[in-house]
Amino acid sequence: MNNKSAFVNKTVEMSDKPVTDVSKSVAFISQPDLFDPYLWPDNRQNNLIDIVIKMGPREINEDIYPKDENNRNNDWKHMTTILISHEKSPEHFTAYKKWHECELKLNLGRCIDNDLQRVMNTEVQYWKSILERLISITLYLSKHNLAFRGSSDKLFERNNGNYLGLVELLGKYDNNMKEHLNRITTQKLNLAYYSKDIQNELINLMASKVLEIIQQKVQVAKYFSVILDCTPDVSHSEKMSFTIRFVDENNGNLQVAEHFIGFREVSESTGESLTELLLKTLKENNLDIMNCRGQGYDNGANMKGHKKGVQARILALNPKAAFMPCGCHSLNLVISDAASQSKESITLFGIVQRIFVLFSASVYRWQVLKSHLPNLTVKPLCTTRWESRIDSVKAIRYQTKEVYDALIEVAESSKADAGTRNEASSLGNQLLDFKYRETGYADASNSSREKAESLGIDPIIKEVRVRRKKTFFDENTDQDFLISAEERFKREFFYTLVDTVRESIKERFTQFENHKQLWGFLYNLEKLPSSEYLLACCKDLHGALSEGDSADINSVELYSELKHLSSLLPIGKGSPKSALQFIHDMKLVDIFPYTWISLRILLTIPVTVASGERSFSKLKLIKTYLRSSMTDDRLSLLAILSIENDLAQKVNYEEAIKQFSELKARKVKF
Repeated sequence: MNNKSAFVNKTVEMSDKPVTDVSKSVAFISQPDLFDPYLWPDNRQNNLIDIVIKMGPREINEDIYPKDENNRNNDWKHMTTILISHEKSPEHFTAYKKWHECELKLNLGRCIDNDLQRVMNTEVQYWKSILERLISITLYLSKHNLAFRGSSDKLFERNNGNYLGLVELLGKYDNNMKEHLNRITTQKLNLAYYSKDIQNELINLMASKVLEIIQQKVQVAKYFSVILDCTPDVSHSEKMSFTIRFVDENNGNLQVAEHFIGFREVSESTGESLTELLLKTLKENNLDIMNCRGQGYDNGANMKGHKKGVQARILALNPKAAFMPCGCHSLNLVISDAASQSKESITLFGIVQRIFVLFSASVYRWQVLKSHLPNLTVKPLCTTRWESRIDSVKAIRYQTKEVYDALIEVAESSKADAGTRNEASSLGNQLLDFKYRETGYADASNSSREKAESLGIDPIIKEVRVRRKKTFFDENTDQDFLISAEERFKREFFYTLVDTVRESIKERFTQFENHKQLWGFLYNLEKLPSSEYLLACCKDLHGALSEGDSADINSVELYSELKHLSSLLPIGKGSPKSALQFIHDMKLVDIFPYTWISLRILLTIPVTVASGERSFSKLKLIKTYLRSSMTDDRLSLLAILSIENDLAQKVNYEEAIKQFSELKARKVKF
């Protein structure tokens, strides 16, 4: 039943006489609050209205505030007035005075609780020292990509993992940790700080602090670039590596920094999905996509696509974020195109791989190979890193005779089975074919002939009988069969190889040519181009760094600044990084603001995605087949502590411990 219904049926007696004394006239009403119209009786008369008018507005004072059942103020509408009234009350001044006196006595050690406070401070320092050691253990294991846990999660048991093992090891030589372990074993402490949950929280805390440092650096630099790359892990899930590139001012020394900010699982490999993942990651790290000035990806279609690729979608959001394909990937693909352009090249690398497989499949055969090859051993081929094939060929190119002798020894050995002896003999005969040592013409041809003669091989490509097709009187006669075997090899292999390399370089390095045309005039500020051409370059750069009415630079001002800066630069300081450092050291940022911005953006644009590739090496070390069930969050945090270990070592332990205690809100207060 609500308050209103409690008074609806009440009989209120009214008098027709005018109201003269409000205090007496109010007495006839049983209970209802006349200041609340919601509680007025329904069958009220004019005399009630006269009473309310005579009472006037309600005056609030601290004695009539609504109270709850525990006699506490419950009037939040007037809480500001209540607090102001309390702060000016004698009770508040008395309580504050006593609290301040108690604080001073505690600090001076003159309080009755002095002994208790001293014990509390000792306990606080004890727990701080324990947490410092546990944080150091966490950083050590993260730095060396070691597993934390074992099959047991209890101290002083076998196979309890590296984390508890290091705790036990410190307990033998460190007094604080020894005392802590004694407390755990004798007093059965619940507050031990060695459980798997505490390990994860310490990892999370330290990695979060590292990310905060990186975010602060990026906020100071303002402009940054993103470097992305993908790879599958041991659990067959696709992982994307995120790296941020920017110009970092480290104690006055300007450096181009690339920092890893984590791995993310890729659900779909489409350009749209990867773009959404990129934007989400930037938002999580408090980075604005509109400050992005560069994109660095590999040459995958989903990344570099002109319409639906990640770079195209990011450019649609921010036209200033220039895309730069990875130079290393581009060169790698040029080698890949060249190595797969003809039957001869494919066969060549097939023989190289067969030689490695033959010797590496047996300990005995590998010992035979090492007895003949004192310097270089044969290398396997790599399906992704085509430049590794140079190392594979190099071992055979410079040690052909030794490899041949090793093959013959295996072919004549009684310890090998018939299949192995036949394979070794076949490979030995193929090494004697001069065609497989023909690496080029002109100078390369001469060196190949000298190599063949030193091995006792006739430096002549064998003639192969060409099948002739019967021709009729009205058909053109094909004279290709009249050319020599060497000429045919030159046409079908060497010329095809050169043409493939030229076209591949032209196709894959178009973006680099565009970059040179836009930014090339800033690579040597000591020798600027002509004034007319320089002004045109400044205008082109102004257009590239503009979006609507917003622009990072002013072309005319940049032109004027470059003219003056060129005469001030010392000899040998014309490179972008040296010029930027000169402006910083001489405190000329306010004099050359647009040059300062332009050079920082230029240095921010990525050249390769090598940092992403290096993060994959850490991924394989952290998430092994024995740790394949690791969660994505834990993997990313451990990778941050491992890759950014230099920053992790600079984390403020005191602040981290304080945050840890506040996060857990444990009984021990820090």
